[in-house]
Amino acid sequence: MRCNTTLFERLADPERVARRTIRKDTQELADSVMHHLQKLLNTRQGHVPIRPDYGMPDFTDCAESLPATMDKVRRAIKDCIESFEPRLRQVRITHLPSEDTLLLHFGISGQLATGRQKISTFFSTRVAPTGSAEVDSRAEVNES
Repeated sequence: MRCNTTLFERLADPERVARRTIRKDTQELADSVMHHLQKLLNTRQGHVPIRPDYGMPDFTDCAESLPATMDKVRRAIKDCIESFEPRLRQVRITHLPSEDTLLLHFGISGQLATGRQKISTFFSTRVAPTGSAEVDSRAEVNES
């Protein structure tokens, strides 16, 4: 059986119940992916010595040209996820309308890597002008 959590998540909770269900495993996997996306999208390239390309480029200087920068940010998010989160496949990033003109709001959708089962998931992400990203804590999971 494949483990759905990262090594650090397992080390942080060694007493976790060993009994599992498919539903619990799926939600656990989605939650683990979401936590990694939060870390990944908030890490600036060049800040991880062993992998200088890990994380997002610095977009703080682009805040004044946001409409023109939107596609650049969308593409950077997609490339970053495809490079460093192998548990999420067929990644699609879509711009979502936002009431706050200073925030870029994106939807991240894809398939969780679970083997034979197709499990679609969606994460809502907001990127501030400072470059910090917030991944919604409620991952939507649809099994088919």
